[in-house]
Amino acid sequence: MKHILTLILLFSLSMLSSCDDISGEPQVNTPKLFFDAKGGEQSVQIKIKKILWTFKGLEKYPFTHTKHTEDYNEDGTIKKEKIQISTLSDGTQKIHYDWITFIVSKDKRHIRVLVEKNDIKEERGICFEAWGQKIPGASFTVFQSAE
Repeated sequence: MKHILTLILLFSLSMLSSCDDISGEPQVNTPKLFFDAKGGEQSVQIKIKKILWTFKGLEKYPFTHTKHTEDYNEDGTIKKEKIQISTLSDGTQKIHYDWITFIVSKDKRHIRVLVEKNDIKEERGICFEAWGQKIPGASFTVFQSAE
């Protein structure tokens, strides 16, 4: 039995060493932001080493959220036509959906998150989905309390 466990451990270690190198992928400094019902503004920093990230979309969170169900695909992602994306004159990008706005700096290293007042009296959340080359390293989740 001891030899079998040793073989399993060695096999597992060899599999880990053969994985793709993700050290150059972008990384977010704050994977979760929390807002009270008043809303407000917070920032996220993205550490970019070698690989830039690309915005993929927004996803409802928690998955049991029931408001605006017509805005969601079956997999929980928000339909692209419900997200307003524009580029401002200084090169920053503005991504807006319903109660939340993301202002992405031109160099993609800084994201300002603006959350409106929560008038629906229910907790709500959004996952900002962004991918590097191989992993969702620049993704993060925003939560807002009901009261």
